[in-house]
Amino acid sequence: MRAVNLVPDTNIFEQCVPLATADWSTWSDCDEVNVLVTRPAIREIDRHKNRGSDRISDKARAVSKLFNEILDSGKLSKVIRESRPRVTLHLRQDVKPTKDLDERLDYDVFDDHLVGCAHALSSEQTPCYLLTGDAGPKASAIMVGILIAAPPSSWKLSAENDEREKENARLKQELARYKRAEPQFAVKAIDRQDLEVKQITGEVKRFDPLTLTEIDEAMALLQSLHPKATDFGSKTPQQRPLLVTGLAHMRMGETFVPATDRDIVKYSDEDYPEWLKISRQRLSGIHQVLQKAEVPPEFIWILQNIGTRPAEDALVTFLSKGTFLVRPPPPPLDEDEEDEAKQVGALAPPPRAPSGHWRNQLSELIGIGTAARFAGIGQAVRIEHLMPPRIRPRDKNAFYPEPGRPSMPGREFALQCQQWRHGADAEHFVGQLFGL
Repeated sequence: MRAVNLVPDTNIFEQCVPLATADWSTWSDCDEVNVLVTRPAIREIDRHKNRGSDRISDKARAVSKLFNEILDSGKLSKVIRESRPRVTLHLRQDVKPTKDLDERLDYDVFDDHLVGCAHALSSEQTPCYLLTGDAGPKASAIMVGILIAAPPSSWKLSAENDEREKENARLKQELARYKRAEPQFAVKAIDRQDLEVKQITGEVKRFDPLTLTEIDEAMALLQSLHPKATDFGSKTPQQRPLLVTGLAHMRMGETFVPATDRDIVKYSDEDYPEWLKISRQRLSGIHQVLQKAEVPPEFIWILQNIGTRPAEDALVTFLSKGTFLVRPPPPPLDEDEEDEAKQVGALAPPPRAPSGHWRNQLSELIGIGTAARFAGIGQAVRIEHLMPPRIRPRDKNAFYPEPGRPSMPGREFALQCQQWRHGADAEHFVGQLFGL
């Protein structure tokens, strides 16, 4: 008895007449034809049966129903033609592709996976052919030496041209026309040199806290550079004449005021110990200050409205789907905030030891006159501070953070625009990345 094995591609089931009613005269010199349906073909048919309502999906559903009937019968095969030749359909999900072909075939691709299974079946005694009408699996089969059989021309279905297909074509045209009249967006990621990137890499320094030994050594050095004062100047009040050019006729002088015991005690028992305490605290947390000053890696997306009309009330959301968080860059600091930020983490200067001071009558007179002269201006300034600030109207074509701009890293953040113009330059969106 002469037998032959056929490993069918999915097009045999989806683009040909049912195998039970097909003309098998091409194999009339065989007594037995075994149609071996492998795992990739079964999986592809299952995928196609849910894709819509065209002819391929209808055929895939019918074939899937046949496979389920075979499985429900408790067997893995079914005779679909009794004689001349006898044709049996076998479900061969047990077959795995030949491992030795890993370097020549990519088993993540359907065509190569199918050919790999056919190669494994060709090791059996019965002659084995890949049954397909497509060029992709044919090329892979030739590359690894698999026999090929094309389906007879009588098997092929005529081109589909029913009302349903016409309606689908009309709907596709309508959808394309609708899309052309709506906003459309082009998106890509770039680096700081405006070059497109597929992957973002960056480095973040991690600062370890100082050890207790390091803090003690730093404090010892600090105290050696700024020891506690023990000399607080003369304790005796003194007087001396004050010479002022052009005011020789005025009799004025200067008086030396010694440091008081209260000021000395406050310096020695309060100010200097408190300065040491604050300095130690800042040294203990200096790693956190340095960490906050470290700029995290950034990502840059450019988006452009390439449609034919503006996008109204546009909302662009950046969402992290991995082991990282995102945040928009913080707003720039003004001059006062920038100066304050520079001081954060810096060690405070040591307290000034009291040592007495010279006091003169002229400076007191000038101080009284200056205060009187500028009293009215000061009042005017204070009144102006009470006036509400002028609020500039928002640019309706610009992007602004949603209310409640996140200050901490999170899973997402969004920007909104009242009217995103079409045909304008691409918008640059920058964000920062934080590891979990």
